[in-house]
Amino acid sequence: MAPFVSSRGLVKLRDYQVLAIKALWDWFQRNPQGAPLLVLPTGAGKSVVIADIARRATKNGRRVLI
Repeated sequence: MAPFVSSRGLVKLRDYQVLAIKALWDWFQRNPQGAPLLVLPTGAGKSVVIADIARRATKNGRRVLI
């Protein structure tokens, strides 16, 4: 996964964030109508993860509600 630009500059996702996002997209491929729950511990960068998920979804023409 490539870094992306935020209001604070270039953001490079950590390995565990990349794995969590990949697991989520893999799950959506198998369950297109489901409602997954992605859980990360305190300090794991959930805001950065959801920003990347939203960026990718809107890039594909989907809408995102947070």
